[in-house]
Amino acid sequence: TDSADSAGVEVDLCREKFPGDPRILATLARHFRRRAPDIVETHNFKSHFLYWLLRIIPGFGLGRPRWIAFHHGSTKTSWRVRLYQLLDSLTPPRADRVVTLCEPFVQQLVARGVRRERIDVISNAVALRNAPSYVDLDRLRSTWGLEERDRVLLFVGRLSEIGRAHV
Repeated sequence: TDSADSAGVEVDLCREKFPGDPRILATLARHFRRRAPDIVETHNFKSHFLYWLLRIIPGFGLGRPRWIAFHHGSTKTSWRVRLYQLLDSLTPPRADRVVTLCEPFVQQLVARGVRRERIDVISNAVALRNAPSYVDLDRLRSTWGLEERDRVLLFVGRLSEIGRAHV
């Protein structure tokens, strides 16, 4: 919250006492009623599920702000994440819009019941740069002890197991 405070951005904290704490719904509902947003943006299964619950459980009085659910893919990391992903099969079809990263994810979402016309693809952005000079490449090869025929691959991202069960 320090960065938000220094930028003059108000933050509403929602603290769970334990994973799956049902009191979080009342806290979230209180913040939503106070802020009265026109649009709600959720990222990943837990926030999707909590907001979906707020929309379907009578008595929270949130109105119907437009809901944009961001889908980032699925992983197999723990039993808790797998449970959230199972619950996530309920939520994206109910969002007003779903934003995902690539066409294969579009097909996964359609298979889960999201209507294609509600899905937008926004790929991760990469700033394009000029290719390195041959002098720079030769210097790197020399530093790393690489031969001309050796190839170097740089990957920045999440490495995790993705299974068909999560499609």
